[in-house]
Amino acid sequence: MRVALLFPPPAAPSYAPLGLAMLAAHLRRAMPEVALALLDGNLAAWDFLALRHAPLGGVRAFMRDPSRFFDACGYAARRSSWNGAWRTMDALCGEARRYAEGGDEIGRAGSGEDFAALLDSLVERLLGGDPVWVGLSVMYLEQLPWALAIARRVEERCGGRGPRVVLGGAAISALDLEELLRAFPAVHAAVPGEGELPAEALCRGVAWEQVPGLARAAPGGVRRNAPVPAAGLEMAATHALRPDFGDLPLAAYWNPEPVLPALFSRGCRWRRCRFCAHNFSFGDYRSKAAGDFARELAEERGRSGARHVYLADQYVGGADLARIAEALLAEGLDLRFHAMGRPDGEHTPERLALLRRAGCRWISWGVESGSQRLLDLVGKGTRVPVIEGVIRAAGEAGIANMLMMIFGLPTSTDEDLRLTFGLIERLADRIDIMTASRFVLFAGTAFAERAADHGLEIIGPREILRANGLAVHSTRLQFRERAADGSLRPPRAALEAAEWERRRAWLKDFALAERFSVEHTLLGFGRR
Repeated sequence: MRVALLFPPPAAPSYAPLGLAMLAAHLRRAMPEVALALLDGNLAAWDFLALRHAPLGGVRAFMRDPSRFFDACGYAARRSSWNGAWRTMDALCGEARRYAEGGDEIGRAGSGEDFAALLDSLVERLLGGDPVWVGLSVMYLEQLPWALAIARRVEERCGGRGPRVVLGGAAISALDLEELLRAFPAVHAAVPGEGELPAEALCRGVAWEQVPGLARAAPGGVRRNAPVPAAGLEMAATHALRPDFGDLPLAAYWNPEPVLPALFSRGCRWRRCRFCAHNFSFGDYRSKAAGDFARELAEERGRSGARHVYLADQYVGGADLARIAEALLAEGLDLRFHAMGRPDGEHTPERLALLRRAGCRWISWGVESGSQRLLDLVGKGTRVPVIEGVIRAAGEAGIANMLMMIFGLPTSTDEDLRLTFGLIERLADRIDIMTASRFVLFAGTAFAERAADHGLEIIGPREILRANGLAVHSTRLQFRERAADGSLRPPRAALEAAEWERRRAWLKDFALAERFSVEHTLLGFGRR
């Protein structure tokens, strides 16, 4: 059996897709007889643009040159060319959406010509081995128009007699799949949640009606199969969920040296944040043994030479990070790594110092707010004084801090915002980067299930695509908030985010660090 897997645009060209590498590795270990072809269509798209646009070609050459890349001023000087490249990519994404939604023309003058050439190039590479089915890994909703455009082009090129097209990836859990499969018949099935076991079943020739987790088009409507069982992470004979990047062109990514993602755990150990929809993409929480994980990283270092690794887990607890650090030191492994964390009491100064010795150079902290009332409301399980102590201790240990904040949380007031600004200002000397997200309401979360209790009135889901007269909605909800006087108003998040932008100009310049991709940020902090 021949199978083709593709990661569509757009994402940063520095990113090696972890999900694709894990899926391919699982299939190769479980079914070595399967002829598997991997294609990072996102990297192919950026390389395609770099060949056609000289300024972007210069950016690519700079990012891949270790003798020039670490000049922060040189990186910043290329920002205008980089922004222009993203505008070009955005134009191609617009073409992908137009074509996916049923546009008759392909190859219109301007960006349409580039889109047609790129689309046909990707499809030709997908179909080159005459696969039985094609899997498209949609990690972000922004990739969906490209995935649908590819599916339509495969159907056109094959006259309806080509491979079956299956969509997977984290973003699939954020879609109304019945609407998607009805509106886009070129997509034959979709897998919300973890994809390794469904893909293995497809490769084994299991009837589609029996493939776990599969949502598929069927006569008279859309059918959903039984849920996907959670794949194990333990170091069993099949080495489940250990990525294999061997089929990806690591030297071609836009980095001066390899930077790879890794996975210690799946799911979320905490799992109580009332705003979070990430858990819809995964089964129950499980993790690897720290020693096994360290050996996995050592083996990857030996294969690819990658010295920089970022943990793609939803977050890793302080006790687990300490065990990983001890295992890395025991292996004598020279790494520079990043992790996501909850700033709670597990992160003691001693553990943070241990992490630094083991190579941790950057932690992204889910802080969300400086208001204890809001932290309690959202179920974060953290305390403001502890948060402040953890961030300070990490900075003192030599670990870079990124604070991830959410503005406009339900029931937020001017006083809550003042408390958040106060926390940021007190920690400004220890903050290296900060993200300022706006609160988003997703169906199925605790806030959506009890919207009225939190002063929210749900208007309905957001439409993201439309084809054949049918709309496709995401699980992101449009809503209004109830003000103190009982009236309904637009969400407060925009107001709070705008106030932050005014405040930050007087506080600290985070801008240079914020311009880097995750991989480039880790490379920069890795030099500390």
